[in-house]
Amino acid sequence: MKLFQYFLSAYNESSYIIQEKNKALFYFLITFLILIPVAMAAFNIVQYQGLFGTANVIMITLLITVIIGLFLIKKRSIQCKCKPSCNNSCTIRCGIYVLQWF
Repeated sequence: MKLFQYFLSAYNESSYIIQEKNKALFYFLITFLILIPVAMAAFNIVQYQGLFGTANVIMITLLITVIIGLFLIKKRSIQCKCKPSCNNSCTIRCGIYVLQWF
């Protein structure tokens, strides 16, 4: 709960929609922050490629992307004022995060 408050306390005075969007993005990023190292370990157990193998470089890049996303949430850079164009921007950003995993 402290982690939740640390990242999302800046949005307490924002509208409900903004709070929920950032909460969903936060849960998404935390989930992948946990799953990426597990996947890296599994890939290295199955077939060791070294630290700078292709699979490890891809996973490290995704991990850096997740950390940047958490940093943007903390700095309140992901802020939409519920305008249609801004909602589309948030949807596109979240879609890009999702598409990176495929």
